[in-house]
Parts: sequence; C-alpha cells; structure tokens
Amino acid sequence: MFRKTAALLLFFLLTGGTAGAEVKVNNHPFELGSTPVFKAGPDGLYLGYYSKSEDNALYIKRLDKDIDKETAVKFEDMKGQYLDLSFLSNSMALTWRPKKGDGKKYIYVQRSEDSGRTFGKPAVINSATDALLPITTITDGKERLYAVWLDEREKHRLYMNYSLDGGRGFLKEDILLTPDFLGTNLPRLLLKGERVDLFFLGIREGERGGIYHKYSEDGGRTWSKINVIKSEMEWGPFTIIPVRSGNRMLLFWAGVEGLHGAYSDDGKMWNSLEFKETAGKDVYRLEVAAHGDSINIATSWVTRLGINEKTNVYFYKSADNGSAWSGPRKLNTNEFNSTSSTFPAIGVSNDGKTILAAWQDHRDIRGSIYINYSRDGGDTWLKEDRLFEKEGGKYNSSHPYIVNHSDRFYILWFRFKDDLREEADLYMKEVRVK
Repeated sequence: MFRKTAALLLFFLLTGGTAGAEVKVNNHPFELGSTPVFKAGPDGLYLGYYSKSEDNALYIKRLDKDIDKETAVKFEDMKGQYLDLSFLSNSMALTWRPKKGDGKKYIYVQRSEDSGRTFGKPAVINSATDALLPITTITDGKERLYAVWLDEREKHRLYMNYSLDGGRGFLKEDILLTPDFLGTNLPRLLLKGERVDLFFLGIREGERGGIYHKYSEDGGRTWSKINVIKSEMEWGPFTIIPVRSGNRMLLFWAGVEGLHGAYSDDGKMWNSLEFKETAGKDVYRLEVAAHGDSINIATSWVTRLGINEKTNVYFYKSADNGSAWSGPRKLNTNEFNSTSSTFPAIGVSNDGKTILAAWQDHRDIRGSIYINYSRDGGDTWLKEDRLFEKEGGKYNSSHPYIVNHSDRFYILWFRFKDDLREEADLYMKEVRVK
C-alpha cells in the first residue's frame, strides 16, 4: 500500500471507486519488441498494441468503454512493427507498417468511424515499397493527416505523404524531403494551420551529423531551404522532441552527452538552450509537455561511466516559453543513491496546475512504479514520493506512460510475468490528485 495516502486518491476506471485497483488491459500476449499506443481522443481513452501470438495481429480497444472487446487488424503473411492512432473529425485513423514475407514494406492507414470497433479498407501511404522505421504522423484534428518516414529506395532519406480527406486518399507520388543527405533519422513534425515543420537528424557528404529543420507554409506542397539547428555533432541523440509554446518553437534532444535544446521565434534563426547540469551525463528517457506559456521536462540521467552511481529522475520548468528555466528538481526522494530511478513519464492537467510524474524505480529490488506530483504547476512537489503499485518489489514493472483525459490521469505500464523478463502484460490505473 502507499506509504502516505493524504491528498492522493486512486480509482479504477471502470468500477468507479475501488481505491488502488488496477486492471490488465491486453487480452492477447504483448509483443515486447514493440511500443504500445496509449492516447486520449475527443471521445475516449484508447490503447493499441501488437501481439506476439502467431496471428501477427495488432489490437485496438477503447479503455473507458468495451474494455474487454478488442478489434484485430491484420493481413496475411505480415509482421507488424509500427502503429499510431490519429483523431480526426468524427473519425480516427490507424497508421501501421507491417513487413510482408516478400520484403515489401508499405505504410497503411485505416479509418474507423465507430470509435475503433471496426476499421475500413486500408489506404497505402507510400508510392514505393521501401518504408523503414522510424515513422511519424501528425494531424490537425480535422481532415489533414501527414506521415514522414525513413526510406531506403535511395540511400536513407526522408519521404512524406499526406491526406486532405481524413486518410481516405494520399498523393500519388511521395515527396522527397532530404535530397542532399546521405542518411537521416528521427523525423519529427509540428503542425499549426497551414504551417508544417520538420525536424530530423541528418548527415551530408563531407560533414558530421547534425540536427536540421525545414518548413512548409502551404500545407506541405512546397518547402523551405533546410535550416541548421546543430551542426558537426560528434554523438547521436536517442531522441529529439519539438514543441510549440506561444509563438515560439522549441526543440530538445538528449543522449550520452546530456540534454540540449534550441528555440526559434521565426523558424529561421535558432538559439541554443543549455542544461549545464547534464554535461557529461548519460540521459535516458526524455518527456516534454507544453501548456500555455509553460514547458515541463521530465528526464533521468547518470554520470557516464560513473562508478556506483545510479540514475535519478529530474524535473525542469520554464514559465516564459523557454527563455528561463528552473531546476533540475529531483523527484525520487529515496535517501540513498544506491538504486536506480529511471524512464520517467509526465502528464499535465487541463488547467496546467497539476503535474504528475511516474517512473520505474528499483529501491524495492525488482522494478516498481513510483510517482510524485505538483499541484502548483511544478513549483513544489511532494516531500516524499509514493509507491504506485500495491506491493513494491513483488513484480517487475517498467516503462510507465501517462495520459490526461477528462482532467483525470491514467498510467499504463509493463509488468513482466517473472524474473526472466521475457513476457509482459500491460496494466492501467486511474489517478486523481486532490
């Protein structure tokens, strides 16, 4: 049970009042090599995941209704590797990329107009057969849906296609976005009105790798020249995350050389952000949540090649669109730095005042999910963090995800079936902070 229960009430989503309850949400064996999709749409809370069973299916379900019913999506002779859910006007779109037995690699979009209970016939996004991971998608919440992916038809460059009718149809020919690059990775998109911004890692002949940006002001039909955000990098980040805050765009990246960032007010000139405390640190998971003028960051790090040092979870905040930053605030409050706290997730309430953080913690030997929260926009946090699961150390739990829906938080996480960590289920619990 929790070490302290004051102010934090846990309710199971379906039974409406069972304190501390949790539910297993996958009906089929979860494929550990994949990443689940856990999202809030305008009409509900959704889960998508790949199964490791022989049918190679992916499953979609609505978690606040029909939780025991799953919709299977599959083709013959295909193994899935990517999926995403996008919410459009009165419909939702499933984007996924299976790999056929003949090696052909297509990206498919299938629409659902009944909250994921059924999906229509697939539309093929890419005009060739060489779509690789990573893939990224974004929508305007109406009828426009964009997809960018790494493609191997000529070197490893980024291609785009988009739909203006909610995923029913796409351009006949893909758009090559990075013609001068020998290799690219980690495409990310921002969308605001007719403005589409692309961020990516890339390398050109005779140069070291860097982080680049280009944009379209006409919905993706024509594109600007490429802007350099960070050049001549001697290391490769594991992630890049763009956000909008006010009229400003910001980009964050992290890896074995710490946490870094940049911002731009016009999309052309970019200014660096420094997180000096992370210099020489090996940064693990990074999550960024923007709300109004505030930007909230949760991450974890350890000194690279540090002896007897463990990862801790930290929080940064900016209240002025990224101009000034407070932090890092250590969120795991265990007294001794002898066990690791890592892979943090973060969620922000609709009014921006309540911030919830969850992470994988090993103070109980096996991994457990711990949480901390702030009720004043990240200025102050609990003096003691809380064990989120019923019993610490009983299970091997990891990789929490947080979604805010109808101003309630929901946490999804992996729970391994035994110490071999070869099979896992997905569990979910609702959190209300009062």
